[in-house]
Amino acid sequence: MSRKLSSLQRALVATMFSIGLLPAAHAYPWTSAGSTGTPDEDALATDLTPGKITMNLPYATLKATQASMSATIRYNVTAVFDKSYIFTPYLQMRFLDSGATTRVYAVLRAYNTTNGNGRVLATLDSNSFPASAAYQTQISCTPNNQWINDFVNEVYYVEVTLSRTSTAGSAVVAALRIDECVW
Repeated sequence: MSRKLSSLQRALVATMFSIGLLPAAHAYPWTSAGSTGTPDEDALATDLTPGKITMNLPYATLKATQASMSATIRYNVTAVFDKSYIFTPYLQMRFLDSGATTRVYAVLRAYNTTNGNGRVLATLDSNSFPASAAYQTQISCTPNNQWINDFVNEVYYVEVTLSRTSTAGSAVVAALRIDECVW
């Protein structure tokens, strides 16, 4: 008996994958460039005040216009995970935090559209890692991360806060990723 699939069998399997009758072997993560988020209104430029951030190429950068400032950017998380089961998410971020006076803080949040309750699923704090003049990529993957489980009744978003207490430091988010946390 031959173990090779015939052309008809291969076509049947490919069709079953494409219409969702068979699960995919690998689920795809959610990703976002830093510059694609939506800044809070207080971070944007107005007639009276300059903006606090620049969005250029993949980067969202806190401007060095004043010593002490912060800006919040939100990223909508869509259901691209292709998972039919509950999973614990990891949050990955590529960022620049050049010293003790800067911080890039990301929070993966869920908001229940039925009851109005919110919850924190994961956090990633640049101050938990050594400061660097170079970009670094870090992951928050712990058993404490809560489950993403309901794209029907919940919306998910990542909230990134860039902050600085001196004009000497740089706070930048370059990229975000959410996928399954596997120990």
